[in-house]
Amino acid sequence: MIFLKILVTLPQGDIFDSFISEKTIKLLKENFEVTFNTKTENFTPEELYEQGKDKDVLITGWGTPSLKSAG
Repeated sequence: MIFLKILVTLPQGDIFDSFISEKTIKLLKENFEVTFNTKTENFTPEELYEQGKDKDVLITGWGTPSLKSAG
């Protein structure tokens, strides 16, 4: 089975919790190869590039660096 590789760029905390429910986390983990931003702040452009370069899908939000600045 081929899994999409997903990066959720939202940092941990109130904003993450308001958009990503426990049910959504479970669904993502069961159906995709998912990586979460485990930091409490947004990725820097360099971190976004490194974390996202091999992913098929990025789930982003306010404060995530633009993809133009990440490469």
